[in-house]
Amino acid sequence: MLIPPTGPWLTNDSGLYDLSVTNGTPGQVLVRAQVPSAPGAENNTFLNFVPVPVPEYVFSYRVTRDNSPADYSTRNAITFNLSRGGVGVANRIVITSANPASSRIFTFNPNTNGVGNNNITVDSIYPGPVVVTASIPSIPSLLPLQATVNFTEVMRRHYIVHQVIRDRSPAGGIPNQVRFTVLSLVDGMPQANVLLRFSATSEGRPSPTTGITLMDGTFTLDIFRNFVGTIRVTARVDLEPLAESNVDVTFT
Repeated sequence: MLIPPTGPWLTNDSGLYDLSVTNGTPGQVLVRAQVPSAPGAENNTFLNFVPVPVPEYVFSYRVTRDNSPADYSTRNAITFNLSRGGVGVANRIVITSANPASSRIFTFNPNTNGVGNNNITVDSIYPGPVVVTASIPSIPSLLPLQATVNFTEVMRRHYIVHQVIRDRSPAGGIPNQVRFTVLSLVDGMPQANVLLRFSATSEGRPSPTTGITLMDGTFTLDIFRNFVGTIRVTARVDLEPLAESNVDVTFT
């Protein structure tokens, strides 16, 4: 598009006339000038226009907490950031996964916030590195991003043994029952007042999900299930996740 000065369009005292040209797309433009009062006085000039750089998306991360204990409770933390042209991009979903898969990722909101941040925390049952992979599906040109956090080893002080009290209970009826006993790794003595956490596979329902051992180091757990089949029940010492016991019970 030609942008000439305000007329009259006359050369100045030096015989010059200034003309500005703009163009909305990159490429070459031919500008032709003629002097009507002087036939044959003309000029053809090619002007080149280059593409305007478009700001690219930048996907980055920052580890805000590292080297937490591998107690399946204390978490490391990572902040992912999406920006474009130095400005945070909001409301983009961030998909994350962890390796090893036994690690757990916690996020309050899967979307980037007003400054382009997405904050997650990670816990682990095992010491060592955990690799978190993050991607933004709505921007296919962005490659997945990997961040590594580390978990330190937790000293084991206990181990657990189990005794099945009741098995093969009717599904949807009375519970199966298992007694867990917590013992010291040092001398094998029963340990009182130890907090245990319980879980079960395949829609089994431990009741309760936490419990404190009695003076003899035991805790008796009820397990319910509405369907026929075998499930696995796990008892784990709180903040000492490798101190665990697994037992299978069956519902008929």
